[in-house]
Amino acid sequence: MFSIELLYGIGFLLGSAEVLWGVTTDFSVLPSLVEEHELTDANAIFLAADRAARIVGPTLGSFAIAERQRDVDRGVASGKGRHARAALLKWAP
Repeated sequence: MFSIELLYGIGFLLGSAEVLWGVTTDFSVLPSLVEEHELTDANAIFLAADRAARIVGPTLGSFAIAERQRDVDRGVASGKGRHARAALLKWAP
C-alpha cells in the first residue's frame, strides 16, 4: 500500500506547502483578501485551520508510517519480503 518513494513524495509536498504556508502566516496577506469588517472572522478561520492542520497532519503521517511498518513486518514474517526484493533486483538496471 505504502512505499518509501510515496513517503518521500508526501514529505516533499508537505515541506513545500509548509514553506508557502509560512510566508502567509504573518497575516500580511489576509487583510488584502477580505473586507475590513470580515477580518476578525477571517483570522479566526485561519487560526482554526492552522491548528487543525498541525494536529491532523502529524497524526495521519504517524498512522501511515505505522501501516507501512506493519506491511513490512507481515511481508518479512511470511517470506514475501525475500520474493519482493528478488523481483526488484531482477528489474533493477
